[in-house]
Amino acid sequence: MVFLTINKTQVDFPYPPYPVQLRYMHRVIDALRNGDNALLESPTGTGKTLCLLCATLAWRRTYNAGLAPPAGPASSLAALIRPDLAPQLSTPRIIFCSRTHSQLAQAVAELKKTVYKPGMSLLASRDQLCVHDIASTFSGSRLNAKCRRITAPAKRQCRFHLPVASNRPHENRAPELIDKLHSQPPMDIEDVRAFGISEGACPWFLSRAAAKTDSCEILFLPYNYLLDRSARQSLGIDWVNDILIIDEAHNLEAVCADAMSFDLPESVRVACLSELSQLIEYSIQIRLMRSILNDVEAFINGVQFDRGEGSDISFRVFPASELRKQFESSGALTAETYEMFLELLDRAMGIQAEVSKPESSSGRGLLASQAPILSAGSNTIKIVQTAIRVLFESAASGYERSCRTVVQQNRSKPGRTVSYWCFKPAVTMRNLQSLKMRSMLLTSGTLSPMESFASELGVHFPIRLENPHVVTKPQIWAGVIKTGPDHEGQKGGRLTSAFYARGDAAHVELGRTMIKIASLVPDGLLAFFPSYGSLHSCIEAWKRLGPGLDGARPSVWEHLLRHKQIVAEERDAAKCSAAILAHRTNVDARVGSILLAVCRGKVSEGIDFSDEYGRAVVITGLPFPAAMDPKVILKREISDEEAKAWYTGQALRAVNQAVGRAIRHKYDYGAIILCDERYQSKNVQKQVSKWIRPSLTICPSFGDAEQSLGSFFSNAVKSSFAKDGEARRLEARRKKKESGADKRPEENTDAVVVAQEAISRILPPPKSEEQFLKQIFSLSDELATRNGKRKEKIEVHPRAKDTPKFRILDFSGDRARGGLKDSGFGGNDKRPRPNKRATQESSRSSEFLAARAKRIEDEEGRGKPSPLIRREKRLRTAASGQSTEGMGRRKRREVAFSVQIKQVFEGQEGIRQFLALFREILRIQTEIKEGTGPLQSDEQLQACLKEAKASTEKIIALIREKANGEDIETFLRNLRVKFPVEFRHWYDAAL
Repeated sequence: MVFLTINKTQVDFPYPPYPVQLRYMHRVIDALRNGDNALLESPTGTGKTLCLLCATLAWRRTYNAGLAPPAGPASSLAALIRPDLAPQLSTPRIIFCSRTHSQLAQAVAELKKTVYKPGMSLLASRDQLCVHDIASTFSGSRLNAKCRRITAPAKRQCRFHLPVASNRPHENRAPELIDKLHSQPPMDIEDVRAFGISEGACPWFLSRAAAKTDSCEILFLPYNYLLDRSARQSLGIDWVNDILIIDEAHNLEAVCADAMSFDLPESVRVACLSELSQLIEYSIQIRLMRSILNDVEAFINGVQFDRGEGSDISFRVFPASELRKQFESSGALTAETYEMFLELLDRAMGIQAEVSKPESSSGRGLLASQAPILSAGSNTIKIVQTAIRVLFESAASGYERSCRTVVQQNRSKPGRTVSYWCFKPAVTMRNLQSLKMRSMLLTSGTLSPMESFASELGVHFPIRLENPHVVTKPQIWAGVIKTGPDHEGQKGGRLTSAFYARGDAAHVELGRTMIKIASLVPDGLLAFFPSYGSLHSCIEAWKRLGPGLDGARPSVWEHLLRHKQIVAEERDAAKCSAAILAHRTNVDARVGSILLAVCRGKVSEGIDFSDEYGRAVVITGLPFPAAMDPKVILKREISDEEAKAWYTGQALRAVNQAVGRAIRHKYDYGAIILCDERYQSKNVQKQVSKWIRPSLTICPSFGDAEQSLGSFFSNAVKSSFAKDGEARRLEARRKKKESGADKRPEENTDAVVVAQEAISRILPPPKSEEQFLKQIFSLSDELATRNGKRKEKIEVHPRAKDTPKFRILDFSGDRARGGLKDSGFGGNDKRPRPNKRATQESSRSSEFLAARAKRIEDEEGRGKPSPLIRREKRLRTAASGQSTEGMGRRKRREVAFSVQIKQVFEGQEGIRQFLALFREILRIQTEIKEGTGPLQSDEQLQACLKEAKASTEKIIALIREKANGEDIETFLRNLRVKFPVEFRHWYDAAL
């Protein structure tokens, strides 16, 4: 522990601080001493969260000591202090906010490293903290409504609630529980849950009750709890003189605007009307609410669009008050009565929760029979309730002039959406300022450009900090590349993502640049595109065209594959996680990897690609917000004077966020490559993060950039910081292994060990049918052997068998499905389980079944005893009428089908052709449903469907032509069960 004195405040820090950390803590204490607001930017890896916690807790301790009364008789001055000034003179509480619970968990982990043990509370939703059995049945607003019903004084049906909030003194142990909670070491969500269970008390109610007490010195909560007015008021906390810390504040503009905005798509409105229709027998007010929503629906459907005729989205803009007036048109829902209607919708959700519980099948007539419908619904009533609250609260606060009502229709989606958008984040921040907090400290790795950020929030920040990085200049290469490499005697073309320059020529120019960069950068390379559209357009062009802007082979894509494997980010969260895991797996396998990602996407937000996982970050353009998006159009119209600064600021903040994925600690090194000529602009460069600017150079030509970049990596690999970093990583891995800290269930199942090795062997993908069959047979043999040997030794985590990692590559497991390409590889244990019916219908991949048949034949030829041969003999015994007792039904069915493949075709050629066609079917299903590679355009989707239909017809024709024996019809019926559900109508038609 190191003892520091900063601004007359003694700070206990866990280790000797870097100069950037001292500078950071100095600014924090300055802000707290003077009661000022601060904007604090410090790159990832500089320990800003630890600095924040140590500095604020140390200052609070000093402040508290200064307020402590003398040991003698009470001062007569105390009697003169006005009661209304007491909150301002109390010791400030620390309110620590971040965007997600995982980020809060990281902050709690940092707090555990310090000597400070403050009384703390952590707020989370019932979904995360509820320990009652209802949490396994309900979620979201339905869980909230159900909880309110069973904890009502008249019900008293939750035994965990009574010790915290019972109105009977002999049951209520709240003071004792709160004292015990605040005496615990820092706790994350799992710790709070465990504490509640051990004490027999509800963690959700207990944490909220504890947050209101004076003994709560630091409160952790997601920042939407504070920014959303109704959520904040429901906490019942007095915020006066508190210290507000908002970590990861780079998204704060959008979150503040969203707190006063909403979208009501047609699907939500229709579902809400349907749900209310099921509840009209309970209340005449529910009938009235349904009537009001019908009037609003009529207004939305009657709107004539006057903008966006030439684009994908047509829309019409109204004053903010227009939608509120539609709700008020009946005369029942008004500014005076809207709170009553909000309570009505609360009761409606409570009724839903009551009638939709599984045990209520004997409930009230028609409604009980409709319980599954209600249970299956989403939180649509809650969404409409929130919309009504926002409409009337913004009107009451006088903020409607900063908002607009918009009715829009996307040509690619059914139905109309009505939206209420706030364009001034300052509205929400003004509400926060009205709470009279002492200081607001906003921090992130990427707040630049700060001027536009502060202007959007409408808050005065006297104290600002743009910290440099902890790394030295030799550890960073940063350059602007204006042109691509020369090609066949022609000078390289301009690099830009500007709208006027888009097309095949620009895509190929960027592709040639990426080929050169990939040849220079070791290990992992991250490339960020302005949007998903530009990412997919580039991939399509790279696969179709060669470096000479023609169809010659090899294509740009194939050239890139010669240097590294390629993985693309997807919109879907599960597929995005799979892409990140695949990238790390490729790097670990020493085959190199390029991760193609999107600015503002998941990969650019908080994911760590330190060391070899991100040796370079390439930014392929300027990621301006979509110019034709109605929200962007209106933002630029409403904020006309500041529109240009806002538009550019949004792009550069996204760039700074993406660049922060690499160079994550003191020993790291890497390159930042800006591939767009517009980065030459001084106005653009000054908005790039301060820690990058000293290293940023403008490369006169691509040749200069190539030479400089190659020299940088050549020197870096041999440098002392690289050697120190490698030694540090090896030591960290050794300690983790010794402590067992790295043994998480999802990373230590045998299937994943096999998967890691398998992926390293099967890359690059097979180039022919024969190579594919050879690989699949070999892998199936090894998996069967390894699973047999390790079955007794390895205990698989119970939930791991339901994860994609286990399900995909464990071909000998009970639930293997889809073959190698049917991956979605890389989900986690919290991912929703697959559709049960789909899992049962494809419980075995055809490749695996064919591999079993081939092994039987090979082993019989060699005269080698085999469990598979014995199983086949048992099957033949069963076919002759003898007993098959001891064989499971699943095993009998699978062995039967594998034997049928062998029996209906003559020789290996027929089997090979059959498997080749079936592999094609699986590949197409994967591209359409599982999403390997980029998302499909409509044209690509139609082409895939045509291909699937043709392959289906071919496979039936092959069976008719090549198969023999009396059981062909049985085989066809069994094959139908294995066939992808999406293509069965073609299968049936072909039959």
